[in-house]
Amino acid sequence: MTCSDPDTLADVLSKRRGPLRALLEEPRDKRDLVAALDIPRSTLDRAIRELEGVGLVEYDGGVYRPTLFGRTALEEHDRYRRTLSDLSGAKNVLEPLPVDSPLGREFLDGVTALASTPHAPDGIVEELMRSVRSAKRVRGVAPVALTGHTEAFREAATENEGRLELVMTEEVFELLAETQGESVVEAIESGTVDFYRGSIPFRFGLWMTDDEAGVAVYTGTGIRGVLLNDDEQAVEWAAELYDRVRGSADPVDAADVRSVIRTTGE
Repeated sequence: MTCSDPDTLADVLSKRRGPLRALLEEPRDKRDLVAALDIPRSTLDRAIRELEGVGLVEYDGGVYRPTLFGRTALEEHDRYRRTLSDLSGAKNVLEPLPVDSPLGREFLDGVTALASTPHAPDGIVEELMRSVRSAKRVRGVAPVALTGHTEAFREAATENEGRLELVMTEEVFELLAETQGESVVEAIESGTVDFYRGSIPFRFGLWMTDDEAGVAVYTGTGIRGVLLNDDEQAVEWAAELYDRVRGSADPVDAADVRSVIRTTGE
């Protein structure tokens, strides 16, 4: 008889994954399992009973072997543990974001988290710049105005003849036009950048190249950290989110920037 209760199954997988993994390497009898795992025979007996009870292993031809269900269940359990490990590593960076932020499994599976530290606060910014510096095409979303960072991002993304598309809030656009107006006009007129301004319904920065996606998490005093993922699923998620934001934004032309420059100079 097998148990179909998922909580019981998850509990058995968590406690007894060692014996199950050993049987995936090769079918064994109990004596071989005791030697391979270096555990008491009484402990192994309980483990085998529990694994058989939920249908993860079976006795066949004098040895125990995993069932197809057992192999698949362990693979899923291992994937789940890797996801939890990734999330645990990203916890400190994710902490400032609200619960309804549109960050989910598509991006967080396999993510690398880099948190800012008091003794090297600029290290995180440099990691962000590294991600875009050699790319031929960069798309990004800037919801927060941080003096110096938006300009540096633009310069890094276009440093090696790359092309940048950036969606900004009105606040970020105004700051960029006020502080870097002439260079922004030059970039727009040269065709190296496409700027858009509009509403951004989340508070993290987002960028993607052809082979990597990144998220920058902000606090009231700067960047808390960055999350990087080069998995194809993560890049696709970032591209879809970017397209939704850009779809409701307005293009920025050189005249828009010059208007801010004139107003600032008055």
